[in-house]
Amino acid sequence: MKKYTAMLLSLVMVLVLLSGCGGSKTEGESASSGKVTTFTMNSTTPNATFATPIGKIITEKTGVKFDYMTVVGGSDEATQKYDVWLASGDFPDVLAFSPASMAKYRDAGAIIPLEDLIDQYGPNIKKKFGKFYDLLRDPDGHIYSIFAPNLVEKIPDIQASFVVQYAVLKEAGYPEIKTLDQLHTILKDYVKKHPKLDGQDVIPFSSPDPARTYLNAPIAAQGQPDHGEFIIDKDQNVHLAATEPLTKDFYKFLNNLNKEGMLDKELFSLTWESFSAKAAQGRILSGFVPQWIMGGIENSLTAAGKFDQLYAKFPIHIQDGIEDHVNTITPTNSTNNWSITNKVKNPEKIIQFIDYFFMDEGQELTRWGIEGKHFEKVDGKRAVKPEYAKERAENPTVDAQEGYGSYSWFTFGNGSKLEDGDWATPVNPDTVEQLYNPATKEVLAKYGKQVWADFLPAPEYIPAYTWQLNAPSEYKGLWKKIEQVLYRGAPRVILAENDAQFESSWNELVTQLDQAGQKKAEDLWTKTWKNYLETYNKAVQSK
Repeated sequence: MKKYTAMLLSLVMVLVLLSGCGGSKTEGESASSGKVTTFTMNSTTPNATFATPIGKIITEKTGVKFDYMTVVGGSDEATQKYDVWLASGDFPDVLAFSPASMAKYRDAGAIIPLEDLIDQYGPNIKKKFGKFYDLLRDPDGHIYSIFAPNLVEKIPDIQASFVVQYAVLKEAGYPEIKTLDQLHTILKDYVKKHPKLDGQDVIPFSSPDPARTYLNAPIAAQGQPDHGEFIIDKDQNVHLAATEPLTKDFYKFLNNLNKEGMLDKELFSLTWESFSAKAAQGRILSGFVPQWIMGGIENSLTAAGKFDQLYAKFPIHIQDGIEDHVNTITPTNSTNNWSITNKVKNPEKIIQFIDYFFMDEGQELTRWGIEGKHFEKVDGKRAVKPEYAKERAENPTVDAQEGYGSYSWFTFGNGSKLEDGDWATPVNPDTVEQLYNPATKEVLAKYGKQVWADFLPAPEYIPAYTWQLNAPSEYKGLWKKIEQVLYRGAPRVILAENDAQFESSWNELVTQLDQAGQKKAEDLWTKTWKNYLETYNKAVQSK
């Protein structure tokens, strides 16, 4: 249930699983410190390695490298694996995981407090967090994980999550699509004329997985920030989005699509992988697809020359008049939090390693690459070398081979600047338009826009997303019950055969969610949220 920070997550390497045990080792390789210490760590990136040109420089600078073991799977598989590790006591030296998983390890005493180590070995960590440094702390005052500060001033590459194929827009004359009803009409007209693509039925609307369908999509369609399963009202009270009146309207939109044969028949069994494979065929005409999932799909479509099957990204709402608040900036990028487990004998080396990434030198190397090879200075400003840009366009594996973008765990974000006044990453307001292909530029021009971010309102600064915070301990059990009810009941609502059945299924879902503990869950999160706001407000006022 994550957004970009979402966005980040398409550009930043998402680290999740590793099956292996802890225990660092020192090898006799040359490094700035004379020795290289190897730690174990988790990764979801196939074939992740430090044996790349950029990885080797990082090791030379820090004296540290990591051995990765990869487990393929989504967030549920990750959580299950973490639980197995914790139960067995067989976990790696370093874990980069969600705040929820981190809390389990903290409560079990499996990870160590870091504040004293940061005081001694992490001056740049403290410097870059500045007034927000205390946001790293848990309620008990200790720091159990480190993540990146969000130093973005303007998000240049943000895009809405409702997507519509270029071919559909072209057929309709590039109309404005602001509501679900408008989308429904345009899809219906297109399917009448073009029911198949390459001999297969087109799929008018789909979504990557249940969480996106039941929670994230209706939240976005209400113009709300991505708080996972929640919506926060003006009084800072937290509500489960699944029972909001406008969520019912979104389910009705899906129900109408289904009754007309326009909803993906496999919607409730899809995974990110199976959805991406389908979308890469070009058959999915529209859907709710977050940016971190869309990137890989469009790379596949572009490589296959299917430019008409690429997607426009629009903020689409349940009804007219909804004020959009999806374009938000938080002070931190707490989604994959680095924790050091109690097996590590020399944790200071890991803190020193992390601290390097908080230096401008570390940011430049991990986001821009090697000067003279990946980027150059033009009029004193960093720019991707044309030769490397051409190589990337012709060889989709070259970034992985070079390590370009593979070590960006602590990025300050696209649209942030370094101390030299230049942009921290190659994706910035001066360059993002250059990354678009001609087909995308043509579609944007039809709407009088230059980048997808132009469809969204100006970014709002908010204290955090709920999923960046440690969940209340009592909530974990409640959510399992709520999730079971939702994942069982929502399909019944969406697949109802008539209006009467839709109403009865919706009422049953609301009742069962209440019985599963919805009110208690909301009260727990409201307390957690308001407590966090106190910490946040103190940090802001201390400036």
